[in-house]
Amino acid sequence: MAVQEGSFSKAAMRLGLSKSAIGKSLQRLEARLGAELLQRSSKGITLTPDGERYYARCRIAFDELEQGEQEVRLNENEPVGTVRIDMPASYGRNVVLPILLEQMARYPGLKLVMSFNDRIVDPIESRSNLSIRFGPIRDTHEIMARRLSMQKLLFCASPGYFEACGIPDTLAALSRHRCLVGFSDQAPPRWAVRLEDGESGYIMPPATHQIGDGDAIVRAARAGCGICQLPEFMVSEPIRDGLLTSALSQHTISTPVTLLWPATCRLPHRVRHLIDVLKERLG
Repeated sequence: MAVQEGSFSKAAMRLGLSKSAIGKSLQRLEARLGAELLQRSSKGITLTPDGERYYARCRIAFDELEQGEQEVRLNENEPVGTVRIDMPASYGRNVVLPILLEQMARYPGLKLVMSFNDRIVDPIESRSNLSIRFGPIRDTHEIMARRLSMQKLLFCASPGYFEACGIPDTLAALSRHRCLVGFSDQAPPRWAVRLEDGESGYIMPPATHQIGDGDAIVRAARAGCGICQLPEFMVSEPIRDGLLTSALSQHTISTPVTLLWPATCRLPHRVRHLIDVLKERLG
C-alpha cells in the first residue's frame, strides 16, 4: 500500500493505521529479508532494486488472491479476472486479437491487458501472464513454453524493385541489394536462413532501412524500397495479389511461434483457459 500511495502517511490513512505502525512493519520485513526495500526522501518513497523484485512477486501473489476470491464468489467455472498478454505487433493484431475479442465477448468476467510489441520483453519483469514470441526460445526453469505453430520466413520485394535491381539467386547476392530489416537495440539485425549446405543459420543483411514495425516493413517493400524477410502470414496476401514477389525459396526456413508463461505451481483457471484456446485455434 505504501508503494501504491507513494508515502507512509497516505498508506496509513487508507489502512486505518498510524504512520509509525506502517514504518515499524516495514523495518521488521527488511530485517527479516536482510535487504533494504524502500528509500525515503523529502519527495516520498521509492523502491530499491531489491524492493522492485520483491514488490513484483508480492503483486502477483496479491492478484492471485484477489482473483481467487472473485472465482469463489461467482461460484462458476467461467474464466474470471485479469490476464496480461504480450504479443508481436502485427501477429497480435491480425491473428491473435480476433480470438481474444471472441473470448472477451463470451466471458464478461474476463479482463485482458494486451500489449503489442515487436521488442523482446522479459515475461517475468513485465508481469505478463502470457507472451507470444517468434523464433527459438532459450531453455529456462522460470518459463514454460508451448509451440503454437511454424511460420515460413519469406524473402520478398515489389515486382518493380526486382525489375530494376534484379532478383538475387544466392544469399551472397543480397549484399548488393537494399534490405529492409527490423530494429534492435541488442544486436545487429539478422535473418534466419537455410544456408548453402542445407543447415539452418543466420546472415546479417545490409541494414539499408531499419523499421521497428512489421506492417511498416510490408508497406516499404510494396513501395519498392528493398527486399524484406517476413513471416508468411504478413506477406501471403500481397504476394497473392501481385503486390510482392517472393525470392530465394531454396533458402527459406520456418520459425516457431511459441506461447510462454511463468512457471508456477498452479496456473489460474483464466490463464489455463486462454492457453487452451490459443493452442486449439493457432496450433
